[in-house]
Amino acid sequence: PSTTLEDALAQLVDAGVIRRRSTAEGLAFRFRHVLMHEAAYESLLKSERRQLHERIVDLVAAGAVPAPPDEIMAWHCEQAGRPLDAARYAIRAAEICIVRSAVQEADRLLCSAEEQLSQCAADNELDELLLRLLATRGAVAMVLFGKGSPQARTAYEQGVELCHRKSVRDRELWFPLYWGWWFTAPDSVTMRKRSELILSEFDGANDPEVRLQSFHCAW
Repeated sequence: PSTTLEDALAQLVDAGVIRRRSTAEGLAFRFRHVLMHEAAYESLLKSERRQLHERIVDLVAAGAVPAPPDEIMAWHCEQAGRPLDAARYAIRAAEICIVRSAVQEADRLLCSAEEQLSQCAADNELDELLLRLLATRGAVAMVLFGKGSPQARTAYEQGVELCHRKSVRDRELWFPLYWGWWFTAPDSVTMRKRSELILSEFDGANDPEVRLQSFHCAW
């Protein structure tokens, strides 16, 4: 007779391979040792691994199981061959890291997101994720390398360049990129020129806060 999942799990628990514990969501199982986990994972064919990762991503997307942390979901999506989703989760995880001042971890996640996005075809969704990445990358770079660092300036310059392809209303959503572009200017003359461009770009902005901040750049 075929072995049920419950029977198979019970056998692994009895053999000391995995451990069972109760959680708010129900029973959970973990390998007793990370080496056992790695050995089991490495024993799978690549096609089998991909199917398992795809199954996990689909179950989370359907709300059938609780979502693991964004960083873990980014890894599942990467292994499932879904680079756009992997980048989205990695960027979101990086944004959370910034809130708790874990900038080194945020930087690592952003590097992973960049690698994933490099595999994606150009479209509006890719542009939006790139803008989110660059806005986060600029903030992280200023903390790690300083306001005048090439890393910070490059992130904001690339972000503003990408924003120019979008409508005025869309650019309002990404005003922090313009502010960072102005703030990281290499000298006072460049800063003044950028403030004038920002005033011109956002003169008709619908968001009063964006208009106020554009005036702040000029002041």
